[in-house]
Amino acid sequence: MIKNLRTSITVIISLAIILLMASYNYQSTGQIDGLMNPYTWQTLGWLKDNAEDNAKLFFFYGDSYDQDGSLGNTHKRNTRVEISELSSVLQNKTFNRYTQTKELIESGTMLPYKKGLISYGLHLKDDKNITGRKERDICSFDYYIFDRFGRYPVLVQFNQLVANTLLQQNFTIVYQNDLSVILKNKQPGGKCFGRDDKITF
Repeated sequence: MIKNLRTSITVIISLAIILLMASYNYQSTGQIDGLMNPYTWQTLGWLKDNAEDNAKLFFFYGDSYDQDGSLGNTHKRNTRVEISELSSVLQNKTFNRYTQTKELIESGTMLPYKKGLISYGLHLKDDKNITGRKERDICSFDYYIFDRFGRYPVLVQFNQLVANTLLQQNFTIVYQNDLSVILKNKQPGGKCFGRDDKITF
C-alpha cells in the first residue's frame, strides 16, 4: 500500500511540475498573419468567397504574391506575372497581350488523377496544355489583382498603368482596400489592351 501511495505521489508531483513548466513557458502570440499583411488576406478572402468556382485569377506585381503557396488560399486557378518578366517589359517599355506567365500548380506530385478502378494517371505527363510557365493571353482571365504599394515603386507604377488601361475597356472594380484593387473582366478573351494588343509607356 505504501508502495502504491509513493507511486501515486510521484506521478502527481511529476504532472504538477510538467504543467507548471508548460504554463510558465507558454506565451500567447495573439493573431498571426504570417508573412502577409491583413489587406492581402482580405483580398485573397474576397476572391475565395466571391469569385466563381472556375474563375481564373491573374496577379500583377505585389510583394505578397511571390509566395506561391499563399495564393492557394483563393481556392481558384491562379496565374501571376513574374518580376523577371516585368524587367524586360520595363526595358522595352511595352507590355504585350501575350506574355510569359506562371500558373501556380503543385507540380511535385505531377497532379495524379484516377483513371480507373486501380489505375492512375499524371496530368502533367498526360496533358501537355498544363504547364506552370508559358505564354498566355493576358486578356483571357476573369479577375485581375493589383497592389497600390510595394518594395519596387516602378512596378507599382506599372500596375497603375495596366489597371487604368483595363478600366478603359470592359473592366470594372469589384473590390478594393487600402492595398489592393481587384478588376473583373466582363469579356474574357476579348479586347483589353486597346490598339495593337499592347500597352506602350
